[in-house]
Amino acid sequence: MSKMIELSDEQYGVLEQVATVRGQTPADTLGQIIAGLHPQARRASDADWARASAVIGRYHDTATDVAENHDTYLDEAYSA
Repeated sequence: MSKMIELSDEQYGVLEQVATVRGQTPADTLGQIIAGLHPQARRASDADWARASAVIGRYHDTATDVAENHDTYLDEAYSA
C-alpha cells in the first residue's frame, strides 16, 4: 500500500538535493529517512559497537576522579 504526502516546493527541493547527493530517488531517500526515525532503527549497529569498542583502553591518564570532576576537565579542555 502506498500513501501520498504533500511537501512545499522548498521542502521538495531539499529532498531532491539530498537524493542527488546520495544517488537515489527522492522517494527512496525519504523512505530511508523515515525508516531511520523508527526507534528500533536507531539501535547501534555492529559497526557502531566495533568502532566504540576500539576506543576502549586506547587513551590513558593519571586522573582518578574523572567521574566526579568531568565538568572541570571538560572546561579545561575546551578553554585551551
